[in-house]
Amino acid sequence: VHREPLLMTRRLISLAILIGFLPLTGCGQKLDPLVSITAAQIQTVADFTKQVSTDRLRNTLTTHFSTIRYTRDQREAARNNIEAALSSLNYAFSSSEVMSGGVVIGNNLVVTKTGALAPKEKIILMAHYDSVAEGPGTDDNGSSCAALMEIARILSDRTFERTIQFVFTDREEAGLEGGYAFAATLQPDDKVIIVVNLDMIGYTSPQQKNPFPSPVKVDQGDFIGVFSNLASFNAANDFMRNIKRAAIPLPAIGIRASTNDDFSYVFAHLTRSDHEAFWLKGIPA
Repeated sequence: VHREPLLMTRRLISLAILIGFLPLTGCGQKLDPLVSITAAQIQTVADFTKQVSTDRLRNTLTTHFSTIRYTRDQREAARNNIEAALSSLNYAFSSSEVMSGGVVIGNNLVVTKTGALAPKEKIILMAHYDSVAEGPGTDDNGSSCAALMEIARILSDRTFERTIQFVFTDREEAGLEGGYAFAATLQPDDKVIIVVNLDMIGYTSPQQKNPFPSPVKVDQGDFIGVFSNLASFNAANDFMRNIKRAAIPLPAIGIRASTNDDFSYVFAHLTRSDHEAFWLKGIPA
């Protein structure tokens, strides 16, 4: 339970650099599917990070993620609030059900912008919106939901080659159920380029216990851990390079699982969020 407001600094919330993975076209112009994207249409990571609003992020945390989101009703209210906040943007909304024993026990919110050139190629950005029963989960995982909502706002009036989906998953705290449920909805002809799962990207304290062996000192919670496996290693490297290219003063620690499906010993900690389902399906995440 957080005893003080979550520190959502610009350097931390510059996770809009995630869009460095995406081939973007500029400024909401309509794109003829037969016309190639020109260099002049492409915007840089730095162009987008300048649009991140720290005030909006703090307001989103206070408004939507300062109360517990554990019971069915609490989670439904949170999901409805997220959809309402994004409803004025240029996206399609759908629900992905979380099932158990033939009964719906939760719902993922899927926010989609269909690609103009390659709609079956997908970039998926994710964050779980549920919390544990003991506290409001402002960091875990309101911080990531706020960032995902901010990225969606910034990208809303752009046109893309590929389909982009923002997925707010349910029941992550109940055993990663939302992530597995959404992964199961992917069709055989969907080509997922990368799944980027955000979890706990804020912090409240200048001190923390190092949760796993690391080649660098990480006893202060002012960094981003970039977890990958073999399938997603190149994407993780791209992420790290984009941080440096955009001159974002964000310490980032890259840790890679040794294989795609063996998460024993220390690597088991790298699977404790919704990207696990994609790793086990061989999808880069």
